[in-house]
Amino acid sequence: MTAPTAIVNRLQKNWNRIKPWADRFEIEAFRLYDRDIPEYPFVIEIFGTFAVLWNRQDAEIDAGKEQHLTDTLNALTALGFFRDKVIIKRREVKERRTEQYGPLYRREEEMPIGESGHRFLVNLYDYLDCGLFLDHRLFRKVIADDVRARTKVGPVNLLNLFCYSGSISVYAAKAGAKTTNVDLSGRYLDWAQRNFVANSLMTSNHRFVETDVLDWIKSGQALKSGSYDIVVCDPPTFSNSKKMVGTWDVERDHVWLIDALTQLLKPGGVLYFSTNKRGFKLSTEGLEQLKIQNISRETLPKDFHDQKIRTAFRITK
Repeated sequence: MTAPTAIVNRLQKNWNRIKPWADRFEIEAFRLYDRDIPEYPFVIEIFGTFAVLWNRQDAEIDAGKEQHLTDTLNALTALGFFRDKVIIKRREVKERRTEQYGPLYRREEEMPIGESGHRFLVNLYDYLDCGLFLDHRLFRKVIADDVRARTKVGPVNLLNLFCYSGSISVYAAKAGAKTTNVDLSGRYLDWAQRNFVANSLMTSNHRFVETDVLDWIKSGQALKSGSYDIVVCDPPTFSNSKKMVGTWDVERDHVWLIDALTQLLKPGGVLYFSTNKRGFKLSTEGLEQLKIQNISRETLPKDFHDQKIRTAFRITK
């Protein structure tokens, strides 16, 4: 089997397996390919009629294999994703940048993507991340199911930290929760509010707080904001943003953060904690009083096969 035939057959096989499932659950964005064939180190995600291709080729390891990118683009064309519908991105170590293949849209142009009865606005061109983490799809559902069960007893207050574009909060709000959304980026908070509007949710019924999440917790402002039935925290792996005080490392700092967040819970409340740091090991030292359940496997979507892509926990007192 020639290399071009290998990538064509693999994409077609994945498409035949995933697309009917996605259609059945009204999922318009999914991962089609994740470096399945070592000689083709790409990640491909489908967003409606567009394909986003992450180029993970290594300059040394993949030297002389430049044709493999063209082979993969041709394989996408065979699926119906022509060059003007394919966006190529690369995350550099020293310099973050994106590459576009085909004509650019107007800056800041967003398109709606459906996901199991929810709608999210994504921007495929302007940023490295498009506004919707596909590997969190089942994580969002688990949280929404928890909200739905709790609303049978009474009102549900949910705190979403490092909320990004608010997809988890949209799920929770549609399930009946009143949400508080905290992020350092005003741009992300504006994006989150647009996602609320896209789902016919009134933003006036929810809080959007622009601040350094870690400082908000350390300063006591989080405690003053009230107690919560559910707290969701998906922090960055590392951050040294000029807007924040000090630096953050999830491996180094997660114990104090989890301890602080459980203090925000109402009796019977739950903390959902996740991280995309590969090889992350949650330390229980200092957290012995908590009940910690690893829910990584049960929240890994069907279109993802890499078990190490993310780690998720359900934590209660």
